[in-house]
Amino acid sequence: MFMFKVGQSLMTEEDLGFAKVKCLTGNNGLFKGMLRIKEITILPNMGLLPQPYQDTEVILLPLSGTLYQHNSTGETVRVSKGDVGIAHYGSDVMHFEYNKSSTDELKFLMVEINTDRNRMMEPKTKVLRMKVHKDYCFKEYGNNVVLRSVWEAGDELAYVPLGRSSVVALYVVHGKFMYRDYEYLASDLIFLWGPMPIELKSTEASEVVLLELEIPDSGYQDLFNLG
Repeated sequence: MFMFKVGQSLMTEEDLGFAKVKCLTGNNGLFKGMLRIKEITILPNMGLLPQPYQDTEVILLPLSGTLYQHNSTGETVRVSKGDVGIAHYGSDVMHFEYNKSSTDELKFLMVEINTDRNRMMEPKTKVLRMKVHKDYCFKEYGNNVVLRSVWEAGDELAYVPLGRSSVVALYVVHGKFMYRDYEYLASDLIFLWGPMPIELKSTEASEVVLLELEIPDSGYQDLFNLG
C-alpha cells in the first residue's frame, strides 16, 4: 500500500465572494487532469456560474446543506447530505450548482473524473441515497465506491479496496483519525493505492469520506515522484 498526502502547496483556492472553490488536487498537477476533487462552499441564495463539461463523470457529495444542480438538458436535481449525486456529461452540456437556502451555507465535495473519449456517454444525472450500514453509509456504483463514515472516539474501520489498480482518496470532514501512526485533521486529503487493507482509527468524534476511484495507471504514476 502506497500513500501520498496532498499538501497545502498543491491546493488552489478561489474566493468568488458568493462562493469559495478549493481544488484539493490542484488545477493541473495531480493525475494529469484525469481527476479533480474540489471543496466548494456557497453562500445562502447564491450559486456557481454555468460551466461546460465534456466526457466527464461528476460525483456530488454534500457535507452540509442541500445542493441543487440544473443543466442545459432541462434537468434539475436535489442532493442532500446522506445522498450522492452522480452526473454523466457527454458533449456541450452546461450546468450550475446553487444554494436555495436563505439562511445556511452549502458545503459539498465535487469529484470530476475524465472518462474515455472513445466511449459515448448519454448526459444524465441520478441521485442515490447511501445505505446505512452500522456506523457508516456505503454505496457502490459502476467501478467507483463512495463510503461515508461517522465515528466516535476509538472507532475503527478496515477497508479492502475492490480494484487492484484503483486509487483510494480519504477526506476528513471533521475530527481526527490515525492511519499508520500518522494523525489526520479536518480538510486533509490523502491518496492510497495498492491491494492491502486500509485500517483507520478515530482519536475523536470524526467524519471521513472515502472514495475508491478507477483511474488509469498513467494518471497517478507521478505520485511516486511527489511522495
